Amino acid sequence: MLDSNSVTSLEKIRFILTILTELEEISVNRCEIGKITLRVFSGLVRVNFALLSMCGNKLLEMTPHTFEKMNRLANLVLVDNFIEPLEVDILWGLINLEYFYLSKNKLQAIPPDVFLGLSKI
Repeated sequence: MLDSNSVTSLEKIRFILTILTELEEISVNRCEIGKITLRVFSGLVRVNFALLSMCGNKLLEMTPHTFEKMNRLANLVLVDNFIEPLEVDILWGLINLEYFYLSKNKLQAIPPDVFLGLSKI
């Protein structure tokens, strides 16, 4: 858990380590995160990664394919941020996603194909 710290961005190099084979969740709630770099979590491909929680940050938008290699992720929690646009391919590759929490954001519309290919949600 990295909750309630002054982390402002997540960069790929932080999560590439192969020693994180037992990692099941990442929690970076109530930090100062405004940016997630593309494919930041791509090093966690073989991990049984169940939860990513990033509540109460300063996220405005996310680049399509940000979560591309997280095919084992089951829960994505992005509550209480400033996310306005929700890009079509933002959830691309999350084939095991069951829960996607987006309450308390600034969404005005959701593209019709944003949940395409997500059979478990």
